[in-house]
Amino acid sequence: MKKLSILFLLVAMSAKPQQNPALKLNYTPTYSECIKFYEHLYAKYKHAHLHTFGQTDAGQPLHLFTITEQPYTKLTDLKQKTIILVNNGIHPGEPDGINASMMMCEDILKNYEKYAPLFKNVVLAFIPVYNIDGMLNRNTSSRANQLGPSEYGFRANGKNLDLNRDFIKMDSRNAWAFVELFQTIQPHVLIDTHVSNGADYPYTFTYFFSHKDLLLEPLKNSLQILESGLNTEMQKKGHLIFPYVNSFTDIPDSGIASFYDSPRYSSGYAAIHNTIGLVIETHMLKPFDERVKATYDALWSVFTITSEHANKIFEAKKEANIFARNKKVFDLNFEIDTSSYQSLTFHKYDAVYKTSEVTGLKRLYYDRTKKGIINVKFFDHLKPKLNVKKPAYYIFPKAWNTVLEMLEYNKIPYRLLGQDSQVAVTAYYIEDFKTLSQPYEQHYLHRNIKVKSEQQALKFFKGDILVPCNSDKNYFLMSVLEPQAIDSYFAWNFFDAVLQQKEGYSDYVFEDIAKQILDANPQLKMDFETKKKEDTIFSKDANAQLDFIYKRSPYYEKSHKRYPIYRIE
Repeated sequence: MKKLSILFLLVAMSAKPQQNPALKLNYTPTYSECIKFYEHLYAKYKHAHLHTFGQTDAGQPLHLFTITEQPYTKLTDLKQKTIILVNNGIHPGEPDGINASMMMCEDILKNYEKYAPLFKNVVLAFIPVYNIDGMLNRNTSSRANQLGPSEYGFRANGKNLDLNRDFIKMDSRNAWAFVELFQTIQPHVLIDTHVSNGADYPYTFTYFFSHKDLLLEPLKNSLQILESGLNTEMQKKGHLIFPYVNSFTDIPDSGIASFYDSPRYSSGYAAIHNTIGLVIETHMLKPFDERVKATYDALWSVFTITSEHANKIFEAKKEANIFARNKKVFDLNFEIDTSSYQSLTFHKYDAVYKTSEVTGLKRLYYDRTKKGIINVKFFDHLKPKLNVKKPAYYIFPKAWNTVLEMLEYNKIPYRLLGQDSQVAVTAYYIEDFKTLSQPYEQHYLHRNIKVKSEQQALKFFKGDILVPCNSDKNYFLMSVLEPQAIDSYFAWNFFDAVLQQKEGYSDYVFEDIAKQILDANPQLKMDFETKKKEDTIFSKDANAQLDFIYKRSPYYEKSHKRYPIYRIE
C-alpha cells in the first residue's frame, strides 16, 4: 500500500474544469476516465486522499479513495473513526455504483463545509473499480437483460473469475489486493453495489444486508439501525424499496427467501470479520439514470445514518471483536428455516404465461399494465446445520504455505514452532463428501463433507505453524479451517492432495502378507469373515477383500484422507 506521490503533476490537471463523466446520459465511464477523475479530486481537494494496493490481474493497482475530516499520514490513523467502505464494479457490467460514487464524491467535496458535520466521526472510503480487468473488457451486449448504459464492462475478470465468489479462495490478484485493503482499514460497514437479474417488479431498488443470523450478537442492534434507517431515508427520497427478491420459484408470489450470503460473497466475508455488509441490487429493467439515482440516494442514506449513530456502530464492532475472542462454539453452516417467516407487502406485476413466438411453447411474461399489491411470505431466518467448538490452537505443517499466506493477508496471528515436538492433537479424517460434477469458479467445490476425529500424538517440526484461537479473527479462522464449513479451504480444494493414497501393494505379493495379518489379529479376521457373509458383492471381489485388510494393517498410510490442519483442544 502506498500514498500516490504524483500530486505535483495532478495540480496542473486540476486547473482545468473537469466534467464528471459519470453525469453523461446513459453512459458509464471507462476505467481511465474513472481513475483520472478521482486523481483530479485528490489533487483539488484537501479532504480527498487516494491510495493504491497491490496489483490486480489486470496489472493495475487497486485504488482506494477516502474523504476525511482531517489529513492523515497512514490509513491506520483512521482506526478511531467509523469507516464506510463502498466497493464498486465487482461486476463491471453492473456499473450503477461506479457512477453514483463519482457523483457523490464530487458533490461532497464541492460542498464540504455543508457536509462537514457528517465527517466528525465517519470516514467515507470508495473502491472506484474492483474488477479492473472486467471493466477494461468493455462491450455493448453481455448484459442481455439489462436496460442501459450504452456500454459497460464484463462480469468476470481477466481470469474469467466472478470476484464475488473469490473472497475466501483468493484465486485472483484482485482478491489479494482487496483483502489487504480491507484488513488495513477494517471498515465497520461495507457496501457492495450491484444490478439484479431475476423477476420483474416495480421496485428499482432492492437490497440485503449480511444475514442477521450470521452476524455475532453485538452487531445485531447496529444492523437493525442501518436497515430501518435505510428504509426510512429511501422512502423519504421517494423510492419504493424491498428486500432482495430471492424467489423460491420463477415468480415472487410463491415466497421470498432471505439470501444466505456465505463467506465466499462480499457481505458474508464482511460478517465473519465483524463488519456489516450491505449489497445494493438495483433492477436491470429500470432505466440506467433511475438506477444510478437510487444507488446514489442509498449511499447518502447509509452515510447519514452511520454518521448519526457512529459511536454505536463503532462500539458494536469492538464488542463483536471481544465476543469473537471469547465465544466457545461457532455456527458455520446454515439453511433457510422454512418454518419461520413474516408477511410483507409486495408490489408486483401480474405474471402470466403465453405462447412463445420463438419456441411455440409456454413462456413467462410480466404484464406491466397489471400492477397489484399482495402479501408474500418472507423467510428471513437461517438455522444452523453445523456448530463446532473452538479449539485452543490449530497447528499445521509449514508445507501448506499458500494457506499460511492467505491467513497472513487476513491478519491472523500465529507463531512458528520453536523446535521439533511431539504434540497431542485432534485429527480429522475425511469420511465422505460430494463434489460438483462441473467446475465452479475454477474449483470442483466439495460439499456435504463428513469427518471423523481421532486423538493422535504427531511429530511436528521447527517452523511449523501454531495458530492461537484467542483473537477477534476466530470467526474467520473457523470458517476457513474447519473442513466441514461451507466455504472452508478444504471445500475449495486446497487440501485435495491428502485425498489421494500414495502407497499401495501388488496383490500377488500382499496375498501372503494378508494371511499373516489375519492370523495374527483374530478380531480383524472375525470382522473380515462377517463382512463376506453379509455383503455378497464384497464376498466375490478379491481386490475389495485385500483392500479391506490392507487399510486395517500397519502398511496403510495414516496420512491418507487425514486433514492436515490439526486441533489442539
